[in-house]
Amino acid sequence: MAILSNKLSSTITLALCLLFSAVSHADWFEGEGRAPILQNDTEEARRLAVKNALVSLMYYGGASVRSLQVVKSGVLQTDELRVKTHGEVYGLKILKEAVAEDHVVVTIAADIFPSGSCHTNRYTKPLLVGPFQLEKYEHAQLGAIYDLPEQLGRMLYQAFQSESATVDARSLRTRPITFDVSAEHYSQSAKPKDVALLAEQHGVQYVMLGKIEDLSSHTEKQMKAIVFNKTTTKRNFRMTISVLDGVQGGLVFNKTYQGNREWPFERTVVHDVSSEAFWSSDYGQLVDELLKQAKSEVEDALYCRQSLASVLDVIGSKVIINLGQSNGVQLGDEFILAHQQSYGNQPSNSQTSIFNVTENQLDVVSVYPNRAVLRAKRAADLANIQVRDILFAMPKDPFEFDDFDEAVEGHLAY
Repeated sequence: MAILSNKLSSTITLALCLLFSAVSHADWFEGEGRAPILQNDTEEARRLAVKNALVSLMYYGGASVRSLQVVKSGVLQTDELRVKTHGEVYGLKILKEAVAEDHVVVTIAADIFPSGSCHTNRYTKPLLVGPFQLEKYEHAQLGAIYDLPEQLGRMLYQAFQSESATVDARSLRTRPITFDVSAEHYSQSAKPKDVALLAEQHGVQYVMLGKIEDLSSHTEKQMKAIVFNKTTTKRNFRMTISVLDGVQGGLVFNKTYQGNREWPFERTVVHDVSSEAFWSSDYGQLVDELLKQAKSEVEDALYCRQSLASVLDVIGSKVIINLGQSNGVQLGDEFILAHQQSYGNQPSNSQTSIFNVTENQLDVVSVYPNRAVLRAKRAADLANIQVRDILFAMPKDPFEFDDFDEAVEGHLAY
């Protein structure tokens, strides 16, 4: 698939500082474009270098352009681009320009806002359904529903597996974790090392964690007759679900669900939280409704997120990745390689990842349920591929540019 101009035989190297947040926020991408100086035409090379850097950012970022704003030396230049849109570039800054080895090299930063259409993110998102933590153990004493956190995790996992076209629920973990799952710890773009380790261990990109914060109860008296009062027990339910990106970092989703309903059981009766009696009660139906709402909203939050593949192993000329048939990977799909560099942040026990995107392109030659085998287009590229490297899926449909050259040409101030 040719995305660059046929006139150009250029090398593009790209360093993406992926600051992905929820899809409702714009993301800044920083990248480099190169173009050869042909027939001493530096201006043409400069224009093509900017174009290549921008196209690369759109290409790897899963977004294409509807409008472009260019800033150089404090002067705002505006170009109108008509492109098959998967999002918008709200701002583009030309950070640096140089001439090296008969090439013009420019560094740009683009502010990309993904829209509701995200055709390039076609793979289902591999997810670990992690354990739900019970914040106040004493709240579960009524009915002895101490197993409710584990049951909620199982129900969400099964719902994703059987009903979701967006999420690939790879694994369920019910064993407690030792680190805090509070959202305030994960509000930055950096990723906690504990979450990154969980994602790697389970072969997923996204990790969902839950916390049950309130199961408390209280009694209410209802006047049924002049001389007769009926006492009922009302029970609260409040949980918070968080989804984190274990590869790129950042909090993808965080929401609290709550309500209260009548607890119709005797206070001294021990209840099985997997029983029909529990889930057919008013209280059980409340919890079930909130779980269904949470599942739907997690799917919405992940729908336009970028699906990244991780290199699991390199065997001879074959590269094994953690996406497969269950994610929608097909024979002939193309990926491009990025080396991941992580930097520790103290004292938060987190790390920031930077992806250095290479020219190495790979094709899918075999597909299995949760794995795929890739082969490099150039045999020499295998020497540069390592376990834990990241692969970006290449869109199947090329961008449809309309008068791109005319739109860019003559409007960049240097």
